[in-house]
Amino acid sequence: IAKHEAERANEAKAVFLAKMSHQLRTPLNAIIGYSEILLEDTEASEQAVDAEELRSINKAGRHLLSLVSDVLHMPKIDSDDVEVRLHPVDLDQCLEEVSATCRNLISQNGNIFLLEKNSLLGFIQTDELRLRQILINLLGNAGKFTKNGKVVLRAKRLEKEKHEHLIISVQDTGIG
Repeated sequence: IAKHEAERANEAKAVFLAKMSHQLRTPLNAIIGYSEILLEDTEASEQAVDAEELRSINKAGRHLLSLVSDVLHMPKIDSDDVEVRLHPVDLDQCLEEVSATCRNLISQNGNIFLLEKNSLLGFIQTDELRLRQILINLLGNAGKFTKNGKVVLRAKRLEKEKHEHLIISVQDTGIG
């Protein structure tokens, strides 16, 4: 009986996640679509500042859409069947985009946000979506629990014992 109840609960969870995912995807797709239209108009009129802000909205919307899509894969996560998709990622660009996504949230509590890199970081083989999720979660928590302080996203390449290492860290002056 307990096994049957657990299976029923799992089925109900899957149905709920699918419905919620659909309900979230529709407005997100609208936001992404409208931001693309506005971006095209803005780029045509050569308004660089507005175009950059629209790019940030568009990228954040796309990232959120990919997270919503991952909700559908929750049963895979529960069964340890998560697919990691490795491909070359421009780390400098990725960190700039994550910084643009988090900068406003972090500054809402009177914080200063800094992105520090020791040089151009180049490309790495990674799952970009998972890396973004991790960094946005860390920066979001740092910004939420830091008041009138500083949040720093650092990235650097180091060579140790003939091997190259990449170190990415989030540091804050909050209560954590």
